[in-house]
Amino acid sequence: MPKVYGRLAKADGVAAKAARFTILTAVRAGETTGATWPAIDRKAGIWSISASRMKMDRDHPVPLSREALAILSELYETRTDDRVFPGQRAGRPLSLRGISKAEGRGGREGHHARLPVDLQGLVGRAHQLPA
Repeated sequence: MPKVYGRLAKADGVAAKAARFTILTAVRAGETTGATWPAIDRKAGIWSISASRMKMDRDHPVPLSREALAILSELYETRTDDRVFPGQRAGRPLSLRGISKAEGRGGREGHHARLPVDLQGLVGRAHQLPA
């Protein structure tokens, strides 16, 4: 994970920023690509994902680190609509495949969903807990 994140930090595109944001917030990539500006309180440092977008059907407040907020600040300056991570086509969100490609996994289906699982394993090893 540290190598992937280091490579992403050197990249400048929206997909790389979305992949970094996904790692920093430990959410699913689909939640990242669906993020909207009205759901983010940059001052309080909280992203509120509505229950309708969550797998568990509950509202989910996500605390935002300084680094996640820095990514958001960069994107806020160039926003064109309510989408935090816009896709290449106007009015469309960034695709999950875009995040996969940014991660360097070649866009293989399903691999973008492993980021939170990879992160859980990394945290478990750091604390010597089972993943």
